Amino acid sequence: EFVRSTQPDAWKKLCDQYPGKERDTLMRQVERALKDVGTLEVLRNGIKIVPGIKIALCFFRPASGLNASNMR
Repeated sequence: EFVRSTQPDAWKKLCDQYPGKERDTLMRQVERALKDVGTLEVLRNGIKIVPGIKIALCFFRPASGLNASNMR
């Protein structure tokens, strides 16, 4: 639900590429990335699913509120 609501374009690409298997594909890729590079790296950089679908798994608060475009 997090990916679907925060990254609708990436979710649509995932659904188009893996129809009916988007959740399973996402979970397998997250599990693989966690094993390969670790939790901190996955949270900082997200994951990439072929063909070029980049998915962020968290968003960090900006250091200040001076730039409104950095607020999510």
